[in-house]
Amino acid sequence: ASQRVSLLYIAEASLRCAKAESEDFEQLLQEAAAGLLPRLPRLLDLCAADPLALAPLGALAKLLIEHVCGGASGELERRVALPRSLPGALTLAMRRCRPL
Repeated sequence: ASQRVSLLYIAEASLRCAKAESEDFEQLLQEAAAGLLPRLPRLLDLCAADPLALAPLGALAKLLIEHVCGGASGELERRVALPRSLPGALTLAMRRCRPL
C-alpha cells in the first residue's frame, strides 16, 4: 500500500513539473491523459478505501481532467475521451473513502 501511495505522489508531481516547466507540456499532458484516463476508474476503485492514496490520485485526476476539458483556457474540445465509467467510479470512491 505504501508503494502505491509513493508511486501516485511521484506521478502527480511529475505531471505538475511538466506542466510548470516544459515547453511542450500540452503534448506531455495529452500523452499522460491518453495513458491514464482509461485506467482511472480502476485506480479509483483500488484506492477508494485508502485516503492516503486517494489524495494524490485525486490531484492527478484533476490535472488530467482539466487538461482534457480545456482547463483555464475554456477550450471545450475534448482531446481524449473521458471514460464513461468515471463519474460512477468517482462517486463510489468518495462514498468509500474514510476521513483521515
